[in-house]
Amino acid sequence: MRFFAEVQGINSQFKVVSTTFTPTTEDEPCDPEVYFDCEDTNCISRSLLCNKNRNCKFGWDEEANCEADDEQEAVLDMSSPHVVIILLVLLIILVLVLGKKLLSKLGQIFY
Repeated sequence: MRFFAEVQGINSQFKVVSTTFTPTTEDEPCDPEVYFDCEDTNCISRSLLCNKNRNCKFGWDEEANCEADDEQEAVLDMSSPHVVIILLVLLIILVLVLGKKLLSKLGQIFY
């Protein structure tokens, strides 16, 4: 069972999502006709895909082949752990590249 709360402060809502998981192993993978593989050693029913609830631990069920509603566009979930990690890695790479260029320019000025 996972618990979710909206980040809207005092007027926030609370939602309880109960999901039945089917364990999987490399020797016994999920039946793709019936189950969706959450890629965390669990499978969920395909009926739970794209239901606007993160049933899989990492939310893959809401990102896999889900089309946005006509009224609401798909939004990148910035609180998702893998999105945060990717952004941090990109920021570190950017700082390292710019830092090297800056040091190179300073070296040309002073030497």
